Amino acid sequence: MKLIDLSHPLEHGQLNFPLDPKISVVVHNTVASIGYNITQISMSTHQGTHLDAPFHFYDDGKTLDQMRLEQFYGKTTLIDLAPGSALAAKTPLTIERFAPHAEKFQPGAKVILLKAGVEIVIVEGLTHLEQLPETFIFMGFPLNIKGRDGAPIRAVALVED
Repeated sequence: MKLIDLSHPLEHGQLNFPLDPKISVVVHNTVASIGYNITQISMSTHQGTHLDAPFHFYDDGKTLDQMRLEQFYGKTTLIDLAPGSALAAKTPLTIERFAPHAEKFQPGAKVILLKAGVEIVIVEGLTHLEQLPETFIFMGFPLNIKGRDGAPIRAVALVED
C-alpha cells in the first residue's frame, strides 16, 4: 500500500475565492527570539484543499462537529467525466453526463469526480488525481470547528502498490 497526498500546501498570499479573506501565514516568533518557532495563520475555512459541510450552503445544514467521521474516510471511486479530454469551463453537469456511472452512486457511496469536483459532502482543491486508480481509500478529515461551515483538510489516498 502507498499514500498519495491529494492536498495543496497552504502558503502566505496564495490565491483564494475573490470574496473570501486572504490567507496569511507569518512568523510570529522564532527560536532566537523566544526559544521556539511559532507561526500565525489567518484564512478562510475554505482555503486550499478543504471540505464544505452542508451548513456552508444551508442554514439548517449540518456543521462540521455534527458530521460523522465515517463521512470523511472510506472506499472511494474516481469517475472521469471526460475520458481522454478536458471538461471545458462552465460545462453543464447534466444527468446524461452521470448516466454511464449510475451504479456507482449508491447511498453512502464516496465518489470523486475528475474534472468537476461536485459531491454531497464537497471536497475542493484536490491535486494528483491522475495518480489514482479507479478505487482507493480516501481520507480527508477536517478540523473539528464547532458550529462552522468548512475546514482545511489533509486529503490522502491509500492505494494498492
